[in-house]
Amino acid sequence: ATVSGTTLSLTGWGIVRIKAYQDGDGSWNPAPNVYQDLTVNLAAPTITSFTPASGILSTDVTITGTNFYGVSEVSFGGTPANFFTVNSSTQITARIALGSTGNIAVIAAGGTATSATSFSYIAPPTITSFTPVSAIAGVSVVITGAHLSGSTAVSFGGTAVTSFTVDSDSQITAVIASGASGNLSVTNPAGTATQAGFTFVVAPLTQATALVFSSTTSTQSDIGWTSGNGSNRVVFVLAGSSGNAVPVNSTTYTANADFGSGTQIGSTGWFCVYNGTGNTLTINGLSPGTTYRAQVFEYDGRTGIEQYLTTSATDNPNNVTMLNSIPAVNTDAVSAIGGTSATGNGSLTILGGVNATARGFIIYPYTGTNKVMGEAGVTNFSESGVFGDGSFSSSFTGLTLNTRYNVRAYGSNADGAGYGSRVDFYTLANVPSAPTVNNAAETTMDVAVNVNGSPATTEFCINETGTGKYLQAGGTLGDNAVWQTATVWGTKTITGLSVNTLYTFQVKARNGANVVTADSNTASITTL
Repeated sequence: ATVSGTTLSLTGWGIVRIKAYQDGDGSWNPAPNVYQDLTVNLAAPTITSFTPASGILSTDVTITGTNFYGVSEVSFGGTPANFFTVNSSTQITARIALGSTGNIAVIAAGGTATSATSFSYIAPPTITSFTPVSAIAGVSVVITGAHLSGSTAVSFGGTAVTSFTVDSDSQITAVIASGASGNLSVTNPAGTATQAGFTFVVAPLTQATALVFSSTTSTQSDIGWTSGNGSNRVVFVLAGSSGNAVPVNSTTYTANADFGSGTQIGSTGWFCVYNGTGNTLTINGLSPGTTYRAQVFEYDGRTGIEQYLTTSATDNPNNVTMLNSIPAVNTDAVSAIGGTSATGNGSLTILGGVNATARGFIIYPYTGTNKVMGEAGVTNFSESGVFGDGSFSSSFTGLTLNTRYNVRAYGSNADGAGYGSRVDFYTLANVPSAPTVNNAAETTMDVAVNVNGSPATTEFCINETGTGKYLQAGGTLGDNAVWQTATVWGTKTITGLSVNTLYTFQVKARNGANVVTADSNTASITTL
């Protein structure tokens, strides 16, 4: 304490007794002593700032504020500092211990000060799991753990990821770069956490070889091979004898041993028939006499990140031709052709020792194309039984006059139907009825054709039997036959005839193949 004049100045805090007195002299008694106890209270401390705002174990933090007197404790998020130094009433330096994120508190003689903002304690990261545990470049891996905020680096097998995002203090999502298998590592300013077990997926190095076919029938074959060093393998089959399949990485192919039912590689015709870890399969649904090409590929990687070894190898790919047990068939010329009927003729040759169980003919109005059983417009004349090599015939009925047809002979068994080549024929036209002859004059008369059911495309010629001449298009009689449809002939007036002479007429018809019918009955009339 100091006194200046009548002013008393005090420093410190606590209870202070102030005592005043004066001495007496010889003429009067001294005054009694006077004293007073005062309590001096310090102002409460405050925290105005601190730096740095975050830190790891043993980081020194400078705290700035006021009234840092009699400081007894400094804490971070409730955890006391390792130690601290009061540099002045306005500054403290504290070294953080293992702690937690939260406000800074300073306990001083004047009270407790708390920071307005939180200090971030950076603890070393920990990893509890990650998924997926295998991946290729570009795949995202989710890492779960603790104290992941503030992470500065993530790597797999020693290779830094392409990018990563800290989703929360307990999760990171990282995108794999081209790398290697090994440990997952996560680093923050407080340290590095590692966890083993990551596999960077690449294609195998050794391809399957020695693909062979066995127990081959007309529709089925067993396939075997010597496996390479992949964890899995996939088999594709093509109806053909050349070319290679090229499976696409990160594509899952669904297998089906019934050819054509599994996943196809694009529109290449290569169908997946096997996807697994073995080295044999039986493929079905093949066509007799057809050549197929099979190819095996080794691959590694789970569903969706498959990495295929796409090279070929010894006897991989390889071909097989299915046995042909479908009968070979010839179609012979049609015989006994009439107006509404005909006879089909053909022959059968058995292949693979398998008899036919049905044979016959299909017939349909002419198209100039090869049709098969069941198609529109096709009529089937067939018989069932057990048939070996040899010729056979069948009668066609219910045909249409003067109509062109296609015919194919066939033979079938459980493996399918074999067809002969296509032949065609015309049915005959009907023999015309006797013509109509009337309106006779001295040198003219009329004549008309009676078609007797033949279609409008049928052509006719008209013959005068007495002279042996033929009616011409212009209405005269001439030496050469003239063929016209009944519509074109119409009712034709014949000119240039002789007076009072008997004339007798008959008509012939012909079909589209120019096959001529017999003569019709005659009709006669005499000119005037």
